[in-house]
Amino acid sequence: FGALLGDIVESFFKRRVGKERGEDWIPFDQVDFLIGALILCYIVSAIFQFAGILDYNWFLKNFSPLHLLVIFVITPLLHIISNKLYRGR
Repeated sequence: FGALLGDIVESFFKRRVGKERGEDWIPFDQVDFLIGALILCYIVSAIFQFAGILDYNWFLKNFSPLHLLVIFVITPLLHIISNKLYRGR
């Protein structure tokens, strides 16, 4: 759900700057869903901690800055490579 929200926000801004549907907008096309998913994951884990369901923030305990760096480097690269293979360019 968070990934879809990130994509919706990115699409909104993409139209505002004059990009057409399906047109590449690097790097935003590659990280929009990551940002949305991670933000929603953080919010849900904070709610669980605040509500007493968990006694710690699951997101902060499991995602170190190194994890986030790897996610934000590897995922866009895989996204670009798979698009180039699919589109044949």
